[in-house]
This record gives sequence, structure tokens and C-alpha cells, in this order.
Amino acid sequence: VSSTSAAAAGGGAAGAMEKNAAASFLNQSGIMVGGGDAAAIATSAAITTATTTTSLAAAASAEPHSTTTTSSILSNTNNKDLAAIQTTPNSPDWILAKIISYNKYTKMYTLSDEDMASNEIYTIPERQVRPLLQSKKWTKGDEIYAVYPDTTSFYPAVVNYCTRNGHDVMVHFKDDWDASGVIHEKAIPMQHVMKAP
Repeated sequence: VSSTSAAAAGGGAAGAMEKNAAASFLNQSGIMVGGGDAAAIATSAAITTATTTTSLAAAASAEPHSTTTTSSILSNTNNKDLAAIQTTPNSPDWILAKIISYNKYTKMYTLSDEDMASNEIYTIPERQVRPLLQSKKWTKGDEIYAVYPDTTSFYPAVVNYCTRNGHDVMVHFKDDWDASGVIHEKAIPMQHVMKAP
């Protein structure tokens, strides 16, 4: 019984010494404490210090996680970036769409239909997408696909010439005869034209 009491007394003395040391540190730091408050604050300080040390040690030993953010995968595009797309693989039909993003890992495009009445969003592989360039130079006789006026669909055409301002291409759409059998020249925005697929 005496040895148990001595051990308990020793433990109590050690705890009191830790509290007194913590209280002394607080007093030296300019924090005035006294009586029972000193013991309580010292105990709280000791617990806080131990908890902080344990958390820092755990954080230091943890291996960094490898993360990939959405922004590093997706290339955001300018609102004016347009493309000709096939909504169905190997389809002969191409429509005009706006590029929303491109995933460089899956090689998939997300695009919105340029038809104002559609509001359709497509996620399709890059083999079904032809980004359209405003800076492309065309020469007379080039066979192209161009968006027919007042539609969002591409049709075969032949280049006649490019306008001096570089914004439009003058084309003749194939099989686009009027009632008199004449094919009239039409001005098509440069970014609504692509090389014949």
C-alpha cells in the first residue's frame, strides 16, 4: 500500500512541477496569473502545446498527395473559338459549334451548338472536331465546306476570292442554282469555312 501511495504522490508531484513550469513560462512571457488560475492556464497551455506538436509531426510525416485540378486538365477557350463538328462518327454532315473546353488527357471536346434554338451541348472525341481558323488563307478554286447563310450547317463550295479586309470568303455553293439556273456568289465569314473533309 505504501509503495502505491508513494507512486501516486510521485506522479502528483511531477504533474505539479509541469504545471509550475508552464505557469513560470507564462509569467516570464508577460502573462500575469495567480493561484488556481495559474494552474488551470498552465495545464491548458501544456495540453495545447502537446496537441500542436503532435499535429505538426503528423503533417510533416504525411506523404504529399498527388492531385490534378480541373483547370490543369481542361483548356479554356476564347468565346469566339468555333469548330465544325460531326455529332455522329463518320457522318457526312457537319454543323457549327462553339468550343467550351478541351480535355488534353481524354482528347475530348465539349462544345455548344451554335443553333440558337438548340441549346445542345456535345462531348465528342477530337476526330469529330475541326477547329476553325480566322487566319486561314484561301485561293480561287479551293474546294471547301462553308456554313450556308442563315443556317449552322456546312455545305460543299468553291472559293472565288477572299475580301480585302480578310473577314470574308466569296464562294459558290455547289448545286445552289436559283430559278434561272444561276449560282450566285455568297460572302461567308472566314471562321465559317473549313477545308473539304
